[in-house]
Amino acid sequence: MEKAALSLTTTRAMFLFLLPMLLSNITNGISSTLQAIMVGQHLGVEGLAALAAFLPLFYLFMSFLFGFTSGSSVLAAQAYGGGQEQKVKAVTGTGVTSVFFLGWAMALLAYTTVPYLLQVMGTPSHVYADAVATARIAVWCLPPFFLFFLYSALLRGLGDSRTPFFFLLVNVVGITGATAAGLLGWGIPSLGIRSVGWGYVIGDSLAFLSLFLWLRTKGHLLWLKKEDLAFFTPRWDIFSPMLRIGLPTALQNMLVALSEMAILGLVNSFGASATAAFGAYWQVANYIQMPAISLTVAVSVFGAQAVGAGRSQDLGPVVRSGLLLNLVIGGVLVGLAYLLAPVYLPWFLTEKESLTIALRLIWITGWSYLLFGVSGVLTGIMRSTGAVFWPSTISVLVIWLVEVPVAYGLSHLIGIDGIWWGYAAAFTVGLLLIGLYYRYAWQGKTYEALV
Repeated sequence: MEKAALSLTTTRAMFLFLLPMLLSNITNGISSTLQAIMVGQHLGVEGLAALAAFLPLFYLFMSFLFGFTSGSSVLAAQAYGGGQEQKVKAVTGTGVTSVFFLGWAMALLAYTTVPYLLQVMGTPSHVYADAVATARIAVWCLPPFFLFFLYSALLRGLGDSRTPFFFLLVNVVGITGATAAGLLGWGIPSLGIRSVGWGYVIGDSLAFLSLFLWLRTKGHLLWLKKEDLAFFTPRWDIFSPMLRIGLPTALQNMLVALSEMAILGLVNSFGASATAAFGAYWQVANYIQMPAISLTVAVSVFGAQAVGAGRSQDLGPVVRSGLLLNLVIGGVLVGLAYLLAPVYLPWFLTEKESLTIALRLIWITGWSYLLFGVSGVLTGIMRSTGAVFWPSTISVLVIWLVEVPVAYGLSHLIGIDGIWWGYAAAFTVGLLLIGLYYRYAWQGKTYEALV
């Protein structure tokens, strides 16, 4: 009875923590959706194809950050759970300094390599120039976005998921407003597809500056004052576990992003209509996978705080709560995706061939995102204890040894539908392997804080 009560309490607390994160993802998804609708309606299939061509590349350069901030969030959560505020400040300082230089390095690297990478991906020739121009503008959002994302992750590590949501609204309003102004020529000459790039730069800069000023005004724990400036000098005892957690996750994210580029290359070989359909599908997939992505973060935060407080026995209830929430919330979103696909896909796609491809893509892959969510919960709880190497390795191997080969092979046998079956196959095999590692290598051990 006591264990059941603990699970119920954990589920309620996790849902309240998860809700602002889901709202953040939904808001972000709406922004992306509005962008796609505006581009699709005003620039047609070619504009949407250009957008779909550069976004996976854009996410490739962001992906390293997602792994790095996961390490910062786990360490901050462990320190905060143990009541060690000075260690929270040390994690913050080391993280901010590292991410500042990482953001500029990634922006410069992206600007230099974008034309070559888009060629390697087989971007259709008639949208190549627009894709390059848009990407080369968008990459300059990386430095402010990296810092905004880090502070958001640190706040969540401290148990605050509401504040990042409020400042994400600033981000979304900035991105959507600037994109609309550029596309529609509100007070300026129309910038075409390049408006999307400027939208990211303006929106991410506004979000970071707003959050930064809020932390200062509040005198927040994450705001490092003059007497705290020494914390900005990276400490190896902080950076080492941060890297141990973050590097495998970062490499995993980058290799997953590269696999998406490989998949997009296959899609591109079927023509601009297929590329546009794939872009529209990702607008929908962003919503379907929201519970999985948010629960991975939520479970890792709850688990890390439990470890920091010396309560590793609470890890079980955290996992059960995450699995329940994935089933309920993820199941509802997948059901809505199936039910409403014929209604919302025409918002993006005005061409019948693209619409047909996108509908089949959703029907083939939608259910498998529930399996992806279960894998995310198990990965999140293991990450909270610093166990990241094998879960990350499994995820990468599944992508490159299952998804890409299945997509490539079946696309030659049954056409473009074979590409979509690659996703379902990867999610299925990934859950099987992650579950086996969780059950036989990780579960049942006692874990201590890393800092």
